[in-house]
Amino acid sequence: MPRTRIAPLVGMALIGLLAVTGCLPGGNAKATDPPASGAANQAPEPTESEPDDSEPAQPPASGDVTAPGTQLKQGETAVVPYTYAYETQNIAVTVTGVRMGSVSDFADFKDAEKNLVDKKIFYVEIEVTQAGPTTGDMKYASLGTSDFEAHDQDGSRIGSPVLIGKLNACPRPDFGAEFGNGAVAKQCVVFTGTSLQNLASVGWTKGDDYSWLNGNPITWSMK
Repeated sequence: MPRTRIAPLVGMALIGLLAVTGCLPGGNAKATDPPASGAANQAPEPTESEPDDSEPAQPPASGDVTAPGTQLKQGETAVVPYTYAYETQNIAVTVTGVRMGSVSDFADFKDAEKNLVDKKIFYVEIEVTQAGPTTGDMKYASLGTSDFEAHDQDGSRIGSPVLIGKLNACPRPDFGAEFGNGAVAKQCVVFTGTSLQNLASVGWTKGDDYSWLNGNPITWSMK
């Protein structure tokens, strides 16, 4: 069988086979996972975060959305507007945990070992549910690194690889046919940092109100 490929974006062209970048988030591109910057100080080796067993914060009432710039803890829920297939509706997003990945997870991607050498691989786990009335069919929707950003212990951004193909170790399947009936869609997005970086926070940056350009992401602390 042909091998799955990883390709970076340079300008308007795809060249090479993997890019670990700090590229700007945006769009609904499903091929990015499920999109590094350096850190000045040596940090302790990270441990995998466990899902928070405490009761998560309840999402805002139907029709309300979480304010831009809101600070949340791991396991708490934000309600955000999400546009798919020209329809905008609210979804409830919960960042439930982060775990470490391995270069061996990318065995099906050509040149992965070369391009990910000395990188830390973080898999951020997310749960999504419908929030409020359904205005369109979202069964084929999914989230990716273009919807999020990640920062390290010093506040520096952590990059994300541009993937072409499925990464079985960090799956992000379509929301599914039952999503509109209250089903939970589990998603996973990939970030790759330097050997000195530990993932400390994850931000929702989808939409103008939450864009990192405006400095107003919803942020989950992963400490």
